[in-house]
Amino acid sequence: MEKVQNEIVEMIKNPSWQDSDRDIPILSRDEFNLFLQEYLKNPNLSDKGCNQMKKQLVNSGFLLDFNSLIVMKPQWLADTFKSIISTKNEDDNNEGGKKGIVSLKQIESRLEKNGFKLSQTSCNKLISIWTEKLNACISHPVLKDNYIIPSLLNEERPLELNNEWNESKNKSECVGRRYTLPFLPYGVFDGIFVKSFKLSHVIQFWRNGLLLCKDKESFLLLEITTNEKSRINSTQYDITIQATGS
Repeated sequence: MEKVQNEIVEMIKNPSWQDSDRDIPILSRDEFNLFLQEYLKNPNLSDKGCNQMKKQLVNSGFLLDFNSLIVMKPQWLADTFKSIISTKNEDDNNEGGKKGIVSLKQIESRLEKNGFKLSQTSCNKLISIWTEKLNACISHPVLKDNYIIPSLLNEERPLELNNEWNESKNKSECVGRRYTLPFLPYGVFDGIFVKSFKLSHVIQFWRNGLLLCKDKESFLLLEITTNEKSRINSTQYDITIQATGS
């Protein structure tokens, strides 16, 4: 136990172990255990010992643990996604009127421009963390090898939304709930957006909401709006959930 603790202290003091010749600092659990055994020159280091070290390195901010995948350099992960959503890509983001929808080819190009030259396998592993672990983006339901990044979508409601939503309300009763919040951390709704996107078929979506449909009869509208309170000079956020149909 004491030896393991000493090794953890040494790794925290000298984090050069985070640098390697891999094109991507993301390992599976087994790969990470093998890395520890090789780095510490201790082939007898047990899985329990590896897990103990991993937990302390995570708690110290040196690792990100996504169960099946471990990110050796958290800052690297942040920098890769920053290269995708950077305002430097504004013209590219608006290409073909598909604001907020980015192709795999665009992702690979932006990563390479920012010094992240990844193999196809590594790029897919990185995107899987963005989509499945961070909820920062989601695969497009129709366009193959395209991804929706909520934070890059248009803020305005789609023009077609009101017609589809009003038509559904005319056919059946509408029920809903509104949550008013004094503060909403940046990016929180992106995660709600991605999670909700997986619930059912999405008809319309924009930065602050989406309209889902099930069996062409049941509809669900999820939307966030800001509510300016001029009297107290503050902004409130309303998250509205409404549903029609059975």
